[in-house]
Amino acid sequence: MIGFIAKLFGGNKSEKDIKVIQPVVARINEYFNAYQSISNDALRGKTAEFKQRIRQHLSSIDQAIATLKEDAEKLDAADMTGRDTAYQEIDKLIKDRDDKIEEILKEILPEAFAVVKETARRFKENTHMVATATELDREFSTRKDYVTIDGDKSTFKNTWTAGGGQRTAGAIAALISRCPLSVVCCPTRFTLAVSDALLLPARPALSALRVGDRAGAGAAVRAFHAE
Repeated sequence: MIGFIAKLFGGNKSEKDIKVIQPVVARINEYFNAYQSISNDALRGKTAEFKQRIRQHLSSIDQAIATLKEDAEKLDAADMTGRDTAYQEIDKLIKDRDDKIEEILKEILPEAFAVVKETARRFKENTHMVATATELDREFSTRKDYVTIDGDKSTFKNTWTAGGGQRTAGAIAALISRCPLSVVCCPTRFTLAVSDALLLPARPALSALRVGDRAGAGAAVRAFHAE
């Protein structure tokens, strides 16, 4: 009876949620299939691409905020009304900026998830991943046993030591690579967080999956800009 009533109103919540996300899953799989043919360096390079697209999307409003702040600082300190009006406008633009952050993160999300899905597939199918070494790789190699540097190349193992034993990314990576519907559990900040976990074992990627809130999205973008 309950099932019949649910169908009258278009299905239960789970069914409605699946209908909403199914187009996103389809897009994820399209990108995932395309990314299988690119190099490890190109896959990793998606992080920089995402950052640049975010900066570009926010450039106009960031400039407007910077200009208003500069103009507000030029006002006479005694002009309390003028300064208050200016900073109210700045506050409004900052809120609008949060909306634009969410907008671009939703746009990037299918690509970012596909990047992590493809990275997981590569770790599942290979014991080692080789890429051009970056400064971050060199830093990791001094404190992480799963990263080694040889000349201009960095090698990432899909195993690491934790809790006195060996851990493998294989099983976790297999789960991620098979499960595009996990996007249901990944709010917009996921896009940024996981994209920076590229070519690291799946543990950092899983940590990234746990984060997500609107304020956090803004903080993540600000952190990117600070680099």
